Amino acid sequence: MCNKIIPLMMAVMFLSQGCDMVQKQVDHVNTTQQRDISDRFKEPKPSLPTAVQSAVEMSEKYAEAMEKNVELKEQIQQLTLDKTQLEDELKPCQEQLTQAKKEVKEANDFVVTMQIELNNWKADILGFREEMRNAEKVQIETLLKIMEVMGGEVTADKSPKTDTNSGTASSGNDGVSVK
Repeated sequence: MCNKIIPLMMAVMFLSQGCDMVQKQVDHVNTTQQRDISDRFKEPKPSLPTAVQSAVEMSEKYAEAMEKNVELKEQIQQLTLDKTQLEDELKPCQEQLTQAKKEVKEANDFVVTMQIELNNWKADILGFREEMRNAEKVQIETLLKIMEVMGGEVTADKSPKTDTNSGTASSGNDGVSVK
């Protein structure tokens, strides 16, 4: 019994689908007819371009592209010329810059060397300042002894003046009188 029901159900399904297909075709024909009727009152669509029209359009586009190509080539040529001129102008500047950098480096090295020498000289002078004071003191004491030996009278009533500018004792006869 099952074997008879399955083919029967399949036949019903097939018939129902067939009806749907026939209905779809009828709807399609009706829609097409309605479009045709509504299109009668509209302006006709422009027809597709013919081969000759397409060729003319393509020829015009090709001519425009060629003109643009020529313009671009001229621009490239001008830019190349400008670039070459700028490179020629830049070469001497680069050489001058290299020379200036070299001179500045040499000058900096020289200044550093001079600064080192100046610092060494200052250290030497400041280091010998105390020695020079001691030497002058010994020299004055020796001169006083020589004066005493020669019979001079040495009185040290005043202390030696100090020079305010240099900070050294003056070696004049301010504190010593000879008779």
